[in-house]
Amino acid sequence: MGSALMASVKAWAHNQGATELRLEVMEFNQGAIEFYYAQGMETQSRIMSMSLDDLYD
Repeated sequence: MGSALMASVKAWAHNQGATELRLEVMEFNQGAIEFYYAQGMETQSRIMSMSLDDLYD
C-alpha cells in the first residue's frame, strides 16, 4: 500500500510541475527511513534538536 501511495504522490507532483519531493521523518522511525530509501529518496539534511526543559532544574 505504501508503494502505491508513493507512486500516486510522485505522479501527482510531476503533473503539478514539481521537480522534487521532500518529507520529514523522525530519526527513531527506522522502518519509514528504510521504506523511503527503497523508494529512491536520499537524505539531504538532518534536523537536530535539544530539549531545554531540564537545563536549569
